[in-house]
Amino acid sequence: MDLTLCLLDIDDFTIYNLKLGFEIGNALLNEILELIHKIPNQCGFRRVDSDEFLFCCFGTFNENKQNLVRLMQAVETNLKVTVSIGATEINGDIELDEILLNILKRYVLIVKNNGKNKIYIS
Repeated sequence: MDLTLCLLDIDDFTIYNLKLGFEIGNALLNEILELIHKIPNQCGFRRVDSDEFLFCCFGTFNENKQNLVRLMQAVETNLKVTVSIGATEINGDIELDEILLNILKRYVLIVKNNGKNKIYIS
């Protein structure tokens, strides 16, 4: 079974949190979580760090690309923040371990170093 594994990072969340307060920051996290939950083919998610969410979608990246772009657009339009996403395709059952999570975090850093508000797939 093909899966697309994604790590979403909220761009400049620390600044947002400090500027608007932790209560508003927590509300933003919950709203982003709701948007992730609405992604078609989404098959699981969890909060990984203060501003990072790990989630997977059934299917290949090409099958999920439009849904990820729509997610990014919804976040920017409705919540007035941007997100960066690192993604990778996996086939079959795998155990999520620190190595895979670190790879996804590296993909997010690549996006952030190249202008943020993008998706990096490998």
